[in-house]
Amino acid sequence: VAKDAANIPDLFTGEVGIKEYGDKENVEFETRFEFNRDDYPMVILFVKNNKEGSIEHFKFKYEFTSENLKKFLKEKAGIRIPLTGCISELDALTEGFAILSNEKMESSLKTAKNLVKDLSEDLSKSGSTYIKLMKKVISDGVGFLDSEENRVNKILTTKLKPAKKLEMETRLNIIKSFVTRPQKKAKEEL
Repeated sequence: VAKDAANIPDLFTGEVGIKEYGDKENVEFETRFEFNRDDYPMVILFVKNNKEGSIEHFKFKYEFTSENLKKFLKEKAGIRIPLTGCISELDALTEGFAILSNEKMESSLKTAKNLVKDLSEDLSKSGSTYIKLMKKVISDGVGFLDSEENRVNKILTTKLKPAKKLEMETRLNIIKSFVTRPQKKAKEEL
């Protein structure tokens, strides 16, 4: 995640080592931020509140995966770090795509097609995947995203060649870029 975040100007990553023996360096961090050795590795995000200028901090309390770290940064600081195979500009278009009107979906698709035209050769395959998924959402409805996500997850449980596995993981990441989907209606109990 730090490697992916290296070029993001509003994000600084650092590591603070805490020694529990000898000079006991940086032990005050445990007290100040209320964590203990069982919490390691610990991620704390500091966010400057632009209105007041104060700094808030948030503890990462989820399973320690790069995907969860990226979601945490987006949720708490509004910093988007694309998942593997994803393209920031297209992620921004697909984020709320599934809840748009058909007219706005078509407009977003047109914008996406123009962006994909200008992509480098190594990103064009991912760009084509965004376009295909957007077209399927328009033609088949938002339910397509859930069924496609389930289908790709099922494929990923099978034995795949490394190249095919990477292709499926990239497809799954792109599907996840369509994050805002209509809520499923809960069944009413009688």
